Amino acid sequence: MYFIRILIVLLFIVLNFNHAQASFTVCNQMLDITNIAIGQTDAEGVETKGWWVIAPNRCADIIEGDLTNQFIYIYAIDVKGQTILEGHNQFCVGLKKFYISGIKDCHIRGYSTGLFHEIDTGKAHDWTLFLKDSN
Repeated sequence: MYFIRILIVLLFIVLNFNHAQASFTVCNQMLDITNIAIGQTDAEGVETKGWWVIAPNRCADIIEGDLTNQFIYIYAIDVKGQTILEGHNQFCVGLKKFYISGIKDCHIRGYSTGLFHEIDTGKAHDWTLFLKDSN
């Protein structure tokens, strides 16, 4: 009876492990804390969200569930505000936790701007980005 219980528990673990949920994950493989903001397109234009704080050698699910956009934009800075990923797409960012719709008149609306790096997921359902010192 004890053996059957252990077998059932192991089977349950294996089945749940294989059904991991899709997501956009960022793994910080650097020596410093990383602050992450993302941008995505929606029906009304571009929306940006932040901040996720990722400790060294840790990962964070930034978007949970299947990815619906081929392109995700990421703004990554260290604790000193230094850019980690070079980008060419200027979007609005907030100083504290934020959700911003639109990319026009950022400063007039009380926001800063950041140059977001474009990630082409190739229409994948999930994606993991590894941040390294060489990025």
